[in-house]
Amino acid sequence: MEYDLYIHHSNVQNGLEEVYEKISQKHIKVTDFSVEMEEFIDNCSFLCIGYPFDVIDEDDLVKTIMDKNKQNSDTKVILPMDTEAIYCLNLSNLHDYELVYSKGSLSFQQLANRCDKVATIQTEEDVGERVLVLIRNVMAFINHFNPTIPRLYEMKLNNGELEERELRLKQPVFSTSSERIAILVHGFLSASERNFEALKRELLERKHYDKVIGYSYATTEASIVQHGERLYETLNHTGIIQKERRVDFYAHSLGGLITRSMINHDGYQASSYTNNMVLAGVPHLGTPLAEYGDQLLSEEGWSMAELLFHIVRDLIQVGQEALPIYEDFLVEVAMFQSGTPVLRDMSPDSAFIRELNETRHHVSGQVFLIGYSIPEEKQGDSFFSKQYRDLLHNLQIFDTSNHDGVVPNKSSCYKFQGYPQPIVIPNLKPGWHTWYFNEKERAKYILDTILHSY
Repeated sequence: MEYDLYIHHSNVQNGLEEVYEKISQKHIKVTDFSVEMEEFIDNCSFLCIGYPFDVIDEDDLVKTIMDKNKQNSDTKVILPMDTEAIYCLNLSNLHDYELVYSKGSLSFQQLANRCDKVATIQTEEDVGERVLVLIRNVMAFINHFNPTIPRLYEMKLNNGELEERELRLKQPVFSTSSERIAILVHGFLSASERNFEALKRELLERKHYDKVIGYSYATTEASIVQHGERLYETLNHTGIIQKERRVDFYAHSLGGLITRSMINHDGYQASSYTNNMVLAGVPHLGTPLAEYGDQLLSEEGWSMAELLFHIVRDLIQVGQEALPIYEDFLVEVAMFQSGTPVLRDMSPDSAFIRELNETRHHVSGQVFLIGYSIPEEKQGDSFFSKQYRDLLHNLQIFDTSNHDGVVPNKSSCYKFQGYPQPIVIPNLKPGWHTWYFNEKERAKYILDTILHSY
């Protein structure tokens, strides 16, 4: 048996989803057959509620098509209008797949108010269970990733389970200046909630801190200086920053630049409330990825859809272990959106990077720098890691320097000016950019080093 897939193209400027819903009332809406990712991943908890792909159960879809055809020969299978690519994937052999549709390869993509056939798929017997993987508009998904209002979360362990409670920001939430507090600040296109679980558990289980607080913000909405000002305003308004209380900051990537910007802006006053700064994978000298913009994926004929498909294969194959790879992908793709203010700031030649490193920091404790390089290629690497590693090598984005896939090692371990002088935490195992606070052994080693300094 074979079946056709259609996309309804409309020149309607608003309400495209409503058009899709109206069309699918008469026909078959393919996303009604989406497989929940929990079927592949135990305790699945992506950083965001949705994700820019659908995995479609082909068996259920075909059965419904056959039933519908008995009643109406004009029934069509309708795809979402933001579909970028479609792959047929054999779950019994993840190396067996076929690209059946790619946006931009067909001329009718520019036509309006048309319901056009984009693919004809032949079902096959004796090939095992097969799914359709729909890759949606990745950039549209990324642009709606972060809420615009800063958020604070308090982390606690309850019978071994990690709990995260959002705090109200309209009034002070802390009153005792003697409490020891750890503040987590996430990086680009990320969040402090549902993230950094290994670090959070280490912080809570050791009971060195009275409170562990995560700060989340909309990474694409402002410059780094503006983000630093908002971080200070939030911590000051809620009473976290108080005279005679010194907090420790654990910051990843962009979050480290924001924390440094806040502390530099406050000058000597910052030492009254800042004890330690722990800066992991932070581009103190910028990152060349910020300069590439969307040309990174176009020069070698790569596409976001293709890379995301390889990640879906990873998620199906290894489950929870592939989630950091998925998060890396979102960060790296967002790096290609060169108009974002923070990306301009993270360019190695930006005025922000120059001025930040010309200003001396002052904290009462210590500054720890953490950086490493991606692992050597080995058998059993994820599908995405192989593809992305080859892309970086072919374009020579990092030249010959070591890097974690996003930030060069010389940038993350740069000893900037200030008192006291930053200390580089040595002997870290190789890893990718999102692994710093997300692996148990790595988080344990980092905490052992930091808390030993007390």
